Amino acid sequence: MSTPEARNSQLRASTSEKIVPTWKLTIGGKSSKELQKELRKGGFDVSYYAQDMLQSRDFTTLKKPEEINLVKVSVSDLGFNDVATTDQIYQAAKERGYELCPPEVGAHLRLADQEQPMGERFSIGMKQITDRASRPSGGFCSSPACNA
Repeated sequence: MSTPEARNSQLRASTSEKIVPTWKLTIGGKSSKELQKELRKGGFDVSYYAQDMLQSRDFTTLKKPEEINLVKVSVSDLGFNDVATTDQIYQAAKERGYELCPPEVGAHLRLADQEQPMGERFSIGMKQITDRASRPSGGFCSSPACNA
């Protein structure tokens, strides 16, 4: 299976002429426990942050499979040249028509992209879920990003 970048289509951002990488992903139809089992079976290294998210009551999954559209944007694509808070990033994304991802996107994306290069990491724009140390986390293991 190829990486999302290789199988993506293109979408012109509404606020600029920049081409934004997009792709489709099927999510849902699996519980958190099923996703955890598949990640272990696939031999993926899941950080304790991701483990905490998967085990949180705030981690939800859709009952039935559903195809969603994902985009990959950088903080600079959202108009920031320097440091920005998560809230500022999410607001800028919302102003450009993007939505936050459901919590399960990271797990499904990691399972779908078997050829992701080692060490490649992205953040996923999603409602933050706190880990065991009460730190908020909005990403998931080593997964390409969706709507920031």
